[in-house]
Amino acid sequence: MCIRDSHVIVTVEHIVSSSEVSAHAERTVLHPYEIHAVVAAPGGAAPTASLPDYSADLSAVSSVTPATVRVVQGTLDCSC
Repeated sequence: MCIRDSHVIVTVEHIVSSSEVSAHAERTVLHPYEIHAVVAAPGGAAPTASLPDYSADLSAVSSVTPATVRVVQGTLDCSC
């Protein structure tokens, strides 16, 4: 998720129907009126996991060092 200039852009592994979201409302973190755009980004959670689609790449995760992570305008930006 990216919050930039009061706009919320959400990246997801899969686009699902509104009825699917409503059926699992307890898993919803944001309300529809808070979201400005949804972008399908399969594999976007890598190198971390997005179960059941893929598990974490622990080798890649363990290679993250302070030198590869920087803070940009209060948000975490990983350049791994």
